[in-house]
Amino acid sequence: MIKGNGKPWRFPGDLQFYGRGAFRIGTSGYVYRHWKKIVYPERLPQKQWFEHYTRLFGTVEINNTFFRLPSSTVFENWHKQAPPGFCYALKFSRFVTHLKHLKDPDGPISLFLERALPLGLFRGPLLVQLPPKFDLNLERLKLFLNEVPRCYRWAIEVRDSRWLCDELYSLLTAHNASLVIHDHKDIPFRHPKIVTADWIYLRFHGHNYTQCYS
Repeated sequence: MIKGNGKPWRFPGDLQFYGRGAFRIGTSGYVYRHWKKIVYPERLPQKQWFEHYTRLFGTVEINNTFFRLPSSTVFENWHKQAPPGFCYALKFSRFVTHLKHLKDPDGPISLFLERALPLGLFRGPLLVQLPPKFDLNLERLKLFLNEVPRCYRWAIEVRDSRWLCDELYSLLTAHNASLVIHDHKDIPFRHPKIVTADWIYLRFHGHNYTQCYS
């Protein structure tokens, strides 16, 4: 992992990495019909898609936890399906981020983590995606971060450029929370690529989620 000195810092150049680190590459979800004949063999049954996926990628971002919190049984099944060393990145509930705008987060945080407990060592970062057009409210984010257990890795993605300020970077650094570096069109200018933790979360959205990457 990339280590800092307790202060946020910028990448030199264009995301050039200096030093050693452990990288995991994955996608947001893995069940897409149009991936047939591209990612998945044409005759491969859908129930075997995840096993095939794990041969190609070391992590996957689970998006449905954003819309609806699954039962503990679902998390248990994910645990059983994962090969050794695999990592699930869980997208945190939109109930807290988009509906309540981070108000009163303690109960939902506890419930979310309790449900995800069966993942054990397969549980990776927790992605907190803030909504677009969300007025800068560092005090509310601070209260949220004060409630989350430090033993988990929390990644904060902002979709409103007003949040990209030194005060945010300092707050995230103090909690070792990663500012998500992304290319979503909600940020009308190039992301400043500030590192706020001793690990990094990169998200590539592309233009309307259709951009092809190398």
